[in-house]
Amino acid sequence: LQTEQGDYASALRSFRTILAKYRGDAQAVLGLERLIELSDDKELLTQILEPVYVGEQKFDKLVWLLTLKLPMVVDKVERKALLRRIGDISENRLKDRDRAFEFARRSFEEDPADMGVRMWLEKVSADANKLADLAKAYVDVATKVESSLATQLSRRAASLFQDKLDDLDSAVEQY
Repeated sequence: LQTEQGDYASALRSFRTILAKYRGDAQAVLGLERLIELSDDKELLTQILEPVYVGEQKFDKLVWLLTLKLPMVVDKVERKALLRRIGDISENRLKDRDRAFEFARRSFEEDPADMGVRMWLEKVSADANKLADLAKAYVDVATKVESSLATQLSRRAASLFQDKLDDLDSAVEQY
């Protein structure tokens, strides 16, 4: 009723009270999920729902929630960590290798110099059979970074084109 009347603060307090007494109450969780769509305070709502989803192992909902959190994270290190967490959940809990690749690629775009991110991207691209997409990501990012890193990325793309994708024209273009 509070949600329908636009009294989001009261609705939030009510749902928090219910969840404090009855962890994982389905109606309270549903109410909070509706509030996320209506409220400007998504950060607080994600903080409330995250432990519920983790505790109940609702990983699809957790990925949805953490993805909503991404635009709120401005710190580069925190953002990479969140992208990694979403990618890991997608890969290991949901067995969604394509989604894991997308989050690894986004993390790579955030910080292409990070070797840990690049190793993760290489792994998930192989697991998802997305080596062509990996090579394209290297080519795309190489145009946006300083020259020594661009050279590394272009050479890696060329190697993928030549050795894994049997695309010699693209390999030559990158060399």
